[in-house]
Amino acid sequence: MLLIKLLLGLFIFVSSVFSCDGERSFESCKLLPYYEETTYGNIKQGHVIYKKECRKCHGSSLEGAKMHTSHEWWLLFQDNAQNLVIKHHETSVEEYFKSEKFREHYRDLYEFLHEYCKDSPNLPPTTG
Repeated sequence: MLLIKLLLGLFIFVSSVFSCDGERSFESCKLLPYYEETTYGNIKQGHVIYKKECRKCHGSSLEGAKMHTSHEWWLLFQDNAQNLVIKHHETSVEEYFKSEKFREHYRDLYEFLHEYCKDSPNLPPTTG
């Protein structure tokens, strides 16, 4: 099971860095931009969502946000956060990650986690 998760993680990383336009030859692949700075959610609302949906397993807001770097969070939230959904497969919260509620929340959650990530000097509010 661990090997499958490691291989899946490697596949997700490689597919997020290269675009091959459906071709199988390496020459057709191009490197994607590292990170595009866009804001598409609400940081404060993301903090509320984190406290309600994530804190139980991942700890305080600071602990949870600092789990990953900005690029790692960016990778997890690509394609409507599908990599984050996959990461929570076969866990007690899998149903939430497959729900309409999560699809409504993930942009706000991303903004919060990205704002206070491991490589950010920002600190989240101390209220959880």
